[in-house]
Amino acid sequence: MTYAEYLALKQQTGLLHEFLDGEAWAMAGGSSRHSRIKMNLAGSFYVALGDSPCQPYDSDLKIRILETGLATYPDLAVVCGPIDRHPEDVNAVTLPKLVAEVLSDSAESWDRGGEFAHYRQIAS
Repeated sequence: MTYAEYLALKQQTGLLHEFLDGEAWAMAGGSSRHSRIKMNLAGSFYVALGDSPCQPYDSDLKIRILETGLATYPDLAVVCGPIDRHPEDVNAVTLPKLVAEVLSDSAESWDRGGEFAHYRQIAS
């Protein structure tokens, strides 16, 4: 599928999907433990960053990695200053300063392996 078709999928279904190399896959829901860890992490960043130009965002913020094409929703992202948006997708941020994933048994190998390799390509 094209990236435009991927964007239409969200409008049609209302579901979050990751995207890479013409394929989209639905995001899986997390456990209550996963959710609690994610919220504790976000709260800690929110307090620590205060009114600075850097602010935390939860997993509703899509990150599009220009260097590899991956569109994903990390558990936490920190964006500093003006938000750089993807030219084809106003809802996708391209230059987060930090991304964090809370590991789960079902996604740990992807989070530590393939996805981490994509994150390391982000210029910021």
